[in-house]
Amino acid sequence: MLRDPNASLVHELAHAAQDCAGLNPGEHEFEAVCIENIHHRAAALRQRRGYGSDPLPPAMVRACTSTACTCERPRGALQARAGERSGANLNGSIESSGDVPLARTP
Repeated sequence: MLRDPNASLVHELAHAAQDCAGLNPGEHEFEAVCIENIHHRAAALRQRRGYGSDPLPPAMVRACTSTACTCERPRGALQARAGERSGANLNGSIESSGDVPLARTP
């Protein structure tokens, strides 16, 4: 199975954060897979449903895609959508709500 290198990096960065928090990363694989799946959804990639032969617990599986999300959100919360919009990045990729547009140089 081919793996997206960015998704693999996100997974390993999750382990680095766990280690910095004093946790044993080997005991938190499912959490790293959940964080990796956030990247998968944003990049319109198929989400992982488990780690090795162990399936993720049902509460950790999201039915979200890059254009629709079934996750519960607080009342009045907005959902980002892919597509044309003012201030969209130049390559048309999906941006996180925390992304800050880069200043364009003339």
